[in-house]
Amino acid sequence: MRKILWFVIILSVFFTVFISYKYGQRVYVAYLKIYYNNMYTEPELLDKAQKMYDSKMYEELSGLINSLLIIYPNNDEFKRIGALNYNRLGDVLKSAEILAQIDSESVKHRPIYEEILRDLYYNGYYNDVVYFYTQKIMLDNINAAFYYGVSLYKKDRYDESYKMLMYAKNKSLSLPELNFYIGLNLEKRGDKSEALKYVKAAFDSDMSNREYKKKLADLYRQNNMFKEAEIIIRSLK
Repeated sequence: MRKILWFVIILSVFFTVFISYKYGQRVYVAYLKIYYNNMYTEPELLDKAQKMYDSKMYEELSGLINSLLIIYPNNDEFKRIGALNYNRLGDVLKSAEILAQIDSESVKHRPIYEEILRDLYYNGYYNDVVYFYTQKIMLDNINAAFYYGVSLYKKDRYDESYKMLMYAKNKSLSLPELNFYIGLNLEKRGDKSEALKYVKAAFDSDMSNREYKKKLADLYRQNNMFKEAEIIIRSLK
């Protein structure tokens, strides 16, 4: 009997907490709507948020934008400002989380995607970059293609990586890093001679890069060019 009583008490507490949480969220959202809509229209709030962003009031804006994203979950302009704002605050992952909810087909949003893809890439968030690739976002953009290509390489998806990198290359993107990763992909495909050409091109453009030097020496050895490999190795010391 005592066990049954304890079970009923525990179940009641759990149910009470669940109901409080469920309806508490609704009450909170309703409160926010009343609070903001009583003072501003939606366009006025958008104008206010944009002015705060333009004035670089990033910390203050984050509190406002969090509320606006709850009140207006379908407003892409609030999402755009929120994504950019969190990016300015250095929270690239939060920025990307908001960005993923924005219509990527809209031309006016493409610069935002490119900026945040760039920051995800340079911060080493390759999984997140690949997520946007799987959503087929901006596959025709040469900078995005580069970020996708390297990120896919990092995740061992070599065929897709090579395709994206070559797309960027054929669209006239010229970066030592681009040549380097094309070379790495060619090495994975077993084409050591072509791999050497691309890695050497990367090295010739940035001779101070030790990673390029090491891989160039390695590919010289793989191509039985031991004298050239020895010269590179000596320069590493």
